Amino acid sequence: MRKVDAAASKLRSEASAVIDRGITESNQNDIWCGLQVYYNLGELKPAVEGLVGKCKAAGAKSVTVALDMKAISMAGGGGGPGGVQRSGTPQLGGSKRAADALWERMRQCMEELHRAVTAAWQLQTVLTKKRVPFTQMLFLEEVWQVSHDL
Repeated sequence: MRKVDAAASKLRSEASAVIDRGITESNQNDIWCGLQVYYNLGELKPAVEGLVGKCKAAGAKSVTVALDMKAISMAGGGGGPGGVQRSGTPQLGGSKRAADALWERMRQCMEELHRAVTAAWQLQTVLTKKRVPFTQMLFLEEVWQVSHDL
């Protein structure tokens, strides 16, 4: 049983790597091949949920990091005396450095959000276009067949 579990684990890691490469390179065939491996293992729905969750987490993290007011005020030079008000919230003031720091963080956030949304879109495109070879069902139908929660 150990050999079977080890082989399944290796297949999962290779399928994940192929999907990640496909998303990075915008190669739908690689994404489809990785999803096909998960389908053959009977783990298509959890794999898709994991990929969607990864995209959501990346987007949420980028927004959280971009809007971290304490880090923005430190980057903008507001970390000295009077940099934090009584309530504990940082004071940005009208300094150009603070505004530049905020806009730089927003630029990075938008780039990361673009990557996350593009990854989700590529996954959705493959799920709606590619079919399971034996049943000719769309991958999306196969995922929804178990549950309509997505």
